[in-house]
Amino acid sequence: MLFMKSFFYSDFYKEVEGRYSTIQEGMYAYFEATRLLILAYSVIGYKDTLKKVLEPAKDIIKISYEKMKVMSGLVHDGNITNEYWYDNPKKLLGT
Repeated sequence: MLFMKSFFYSDFYKEVEGRYSTIQEGMYAYFEATRLLILAYSVIGYKDTLKKVLEPAKDIIKISYEKMKVMSGLVHDGNITNEYWYDNPKKLLGT
């Protein structure tokens, strides 16, 4: 199926790579914002709020990691590196 799509649509892999990069940039920005929010709540003493801050991040990881693995296989020619957020979701989710 991918071969046929890439055969008839010459920019298929470029489009996948562009979308992959955009998603990656957005995810890293989201994770950084979440990290800073956690740091801020820790500094001001709202440790009970930390769990609420992490819930959306965990949901995004659960929903997205499998799709990102598929996209990364196309972008990185099937090389798995374990250095991206979607490579080891259990570690990020703490499960």
